[in-house]
Amino acid sequence: MRRGGLSTLVFLLPLLLVFGVFSWAPIVQSVVMSFQRTNLVGPVEFVGLDNFAQVLSDPLLWTAWRNTVWFAVLALLFGYPLPLLAALLISEVRHRKGLFSALAYLPVVIRPWSRCCCGSSSTTPV
Repeated sequence: MRRGGLSTLVFLLPLLLVFGVFSWAPIVQSVVMSFQRTNLVGPVEFVGLDNFAQVLSDPLLWTAWRNTVWFAVLALLFGYPLPLLAALLISEVRHRKGLFSALAYLPVVIRPWSRCCCGSSSTTPV
């Protein structure tokens, strides 16, 4: 190790620990649960690949797959180019640039403001 390498690892240890707990532990737990039958309350029963066989034999699998792919395509088509185009247009506007920027940011502000004014709890759906 180069000079200061051990101290660098000591400083990285909390980051790696938090990353492992909050990123990798849920992934590993979900893989383990995919081989079990559980209702999250009762006892766990190991079923092996039966869950995967059940999913692959479900007639709605391909409908769900097609809907997921369609949603991903629409998200890529409208979720990236349109905001970039809007940002480009706002940056090129000479007059009332602040107004257009505020209008673009308005959806971010409206929901918390409406919750504050209406006195609604943040746990209830709108």
